[in-house]
Amino acid sequence: MLERNQNTMQDVMQTSATTSADAGRADSLPGSQTSLIVLIGALYFAQGVPLGFIFQAFPAMLRSQDAPLELIAWVPALGLPWAFKFLWAPWIDTRWLPALGRRRTWLISMQILMMLAMGTVALAPLGGATMGAAMAALLAASFVSATQDIATDGLAAERLTGKALIGANALSVGGMMAGVLTGGAGTLLVVEHLGFTPTIAGLVAILALCAIPVLIWREDAPGKEVTSAGASLLRSVKRPHFLPIFAVAGLYAAAHITETSLAKLFLVDQGWSLGEVGLVATIGSLAMIAIGCGAGSWALLRGNIWRCIQTGLAVGTLALLIWIGFVLGYATPSLLTAGIAAALGGAGLGLAAVAVFTIAMRFSARGNQTGTDVTLFKSINVIGEIGAASAATMVAAKAGYGAGFAFGIALAVLAIALASLARRQTRTLDLTS
Repeated sequence: MLERNQNTMQDVMQTSATTSADAGRADSLPGSQTSLIVLIGALYFAQGVPLGFIFQAFPAMLRSQDAPLELIAWVPALGLPWAFKFLWAPWIDTRWLPALGRRRTWLISMQILMMLAMGTVALAPLGGATMGAAMAALLAASFVSATQDIATDGLAAERLTGKALIGANALSVGGMMAGVLTGGAGTLLVVEHLGFTPTIAGLVAILALCAIPVLIWREDAPGKEVTSAGASLLRSVKRPHFLPIFAVAGLYAAAHITETSLAKLFLVDQGWSLGEVGLVATIGSLAMIAIGCGAGSWALLRGNIWRCIQTGLAVGTLALLIWIGFVLGYATPSLLTAGIAAALGGAGLGLAAVAVFTIAMRFSARGNQTGTDVTLFKSINVIGEIGAASAATMVAAKAGYGAGFAFGIALAVLAIALASLARRQTRTLDLTS
């Protein structure tokens, strides 16, 4: 016990010195903070592109070809690298090429590999003999984007403080969702007009543009407190108050992923075209970026961080109730009504997500293995999303879409309860400012 307390005190002293140094740098170099936020935004956007294709465009394309729901329920497994990236996060935190820099080593290499993986998808259209190659390439794209996210999160948590950190978290959610929108709904909107290969080639070109800020950025050498310390998953888990935040991060997005997963399939079964489905998904994504992230940032600047999470979850629950109304025949899904439901779901998720990951980054920044700590929160988030998407689709396959959407509501209620518990247990931490 005495040894544990001594280690904890050393971590706090070391973190205080690091945080003070970062704060001084942020105050003296505001221009560099702005440039860094632009860089981080481009990285989050790029990481969202393959995810959008995997989670949004790919399932709808399969369903349009009459693929069974039981098969589509396994598609989210392509996102498993995002769930298990914590396994190699300590390695990303402690290995790099000095000539490139601690974070830049991984950012440049992963960006190149991401373009190669998506380029392979373009050359292996979905269906027939090339299906296996396309899915393998998508799994590879998921792996490299997840690895890049470790370095991006570590960079944001290490270098940004105060309002800049809130802005970075808004970009983490909004920028990532913009990438998801481009790779998912954007692909559905244009693929019927341009064709599969030209559409995916366009995504590769977008990824190349996102790599430019990384190529021109020059990274400062890490401090001694980074180079002298290893990274450990066990050390993260043992930190006081880790588990309640971990639980909220794992469940807060489950309701929204249930809505987006089932809504696309439900609309396809209603006879909607891929373009129409993509337009509804676009509305939801834009609402998340413009309304959810904007309102979340505004609320966080006023310190309402836990209320922000609970409000976002409540709004997402309302969206699920509207979809249940469609299933039960109380209303007919149209572009207007389905768009309203999608907008509510997107806004609710954006509101909650900005708050959740601001808490996660503030907590992680108090240690000297920020990439590893933030990655654990991101990984459990993805595990929750994949589990919710697969389970909800299975429920819908066995008991109908109404039961699937109701399953999402149950997850939202549980997440609200967990947020209340976490707020009480972390009162001694200064996570609200």
